[in-house]
Amino acid sequence: REKFGDGDRLLGTFTGEVPGETDPAMWARVTSEAATKTEFHGDSADAEARFAHALELYRELGDKRGEASMLNALSLQTRLRGDESRARGFAVEALAVCRELGQDSEIAAALSNLAQCDLGLGQTEGVSALLCEARDLFLAGNDPVSALWCINHLGDLAAAEGRHDQAAELYLQAETGFRQTGDRWGAARSLADRGRLATDRGDLEQAAALLLQALAAFGALDHKRGMATVADSMAALAVACAQPELAMRIMAAAKSWRDTVGFSPPRTVCRFVSRIAEQALKQVNESGVAMLQRDGARMSPQDVAGCIESLLHILASDA
Repeated sequence: REKFGDGDRLLGTFTGEVPGETDPAMWARVTSEAATKTEFHGDSADAEARFAHALELYRELGDKRGEASMLNALSLQTRLRGDESRARGFAVEALAVCRELGQDSEIAAALSNLAQCDLGLGQTEGVSALLCEARDLFLAGNDPVSALWCINHLGDLAAAEGRHDQAAELYLQAETGFRQTGDRWGAARSLADRGRLATDRGDLEQAAALLLQALAAFGALDHKRGMATVADSMAALAVACAQPELAMRIMAAAKSWRDTVGFSPPRTVCRFVSRIAEQALKQVNESGVAMLQRDGARMSPQDVAGCIESLLHILASDA
């Protein structure tokens, strides 16, 4: 995630120099690696197309393990692009192939993907069991980072069910683990989740501080999808602070950042953004909405951070 330039150069060297009669299995692997690189760049549409191509290649080779891995990847990509129903289909298919193979690491990935699809669809029953099984399999396979993602998703489940104290503990546990393992992306995500939860709990000063840290962390990784997710939570914070005009501008900024990488947010994010927009629109002059959106679309992450820093100073002085 932090070596995009090196990865691009190595992949370009390989694809530019190998002969045309290269082993098909190698081409399948290169295609999947290219998809993964594209995913980390934030281009979900291109990544999905590349993973689908790799899936075809692995199926032609009869490589069940490669097939399972690509099905899991496609489940993740289609979910990120907002199609939870289709993503769930990939996850169910992947889980069946993985259980047939007995590959615990791939079984765990499929379980985690399936749990997240169900969360996105608003179906919380059974999600905890899926995530706990996945977490235990990851730990048994010496994959602590993936186990930490399961813990973070258990935080998502607790937040969705209104168990805010437990959600806060799970997010903090995940963030601490990510920092200890050196996973900056995971730590940024947990920070963002903690900030969103703090807003929901009414701890607005803490929310502002956490969200600023999360935005900076995703910015350091040049992860526009993550920055847009944080900005959505910052818009919710602005509404909670009776700053609806700021909320409208930040939402427009988040949309523009997503547009640059062709990212359609998952259904859960769409519902979250729609709720924020509805609350903000009740408090602003309708004639000024278009201007606010135009202004917001031109805002950089630094601009948004500056606005939230100013808001944090106000919250701190009020406290």
